[in-house]
Amino acid sequence: MFGFRPRFRNWRDEERYSRFSFWFILIIAAGMCVLTISRVIHEKRISGREKRAALQEFANDYVKRRQIEDRHENCFRYNYHGATRGKPEFFDRKEYRSCLHTGPEEWLRKKREKRISEKKQWDDLQNAIK
Repeated sequence: MFGFRPRFRNWRDEERYSRFSFWFILIIAAGMCVLTISRVIHEKRISGREKRAALQEFANDYVKRRQIEDRHENCFRYNYHGATRGKPEFFDRKEYRSCLHTGPEEWLRKKREKRISEKKQWDDLQNAIK
């Protein structure tokens, strides 16, 4: 129904084919699980390292440390991009620290405003060329 299934001469060949298919799918699924788990562990390791570095800046300021604890997850998610086929892994440490200090909502607002102004400048340049 969903793929190639050969005709078999006897029941032993069919059983052998079924066993092979089962183990092949099982190995592929296990490999995908291992890759996913290793990627999550890698992200958590980077996240923990960056959080510790940010907290060390404010060793005695407990209010700021609490803010960093609260903001860390969102700021890390906004600034970390895992590797894909076309792009390597990327983490913007400067923007991450900026996000921690200003807060995720304010940081996103400023980033959107900056992107809009850059787009407007680009559009103005394109219109000037025409």
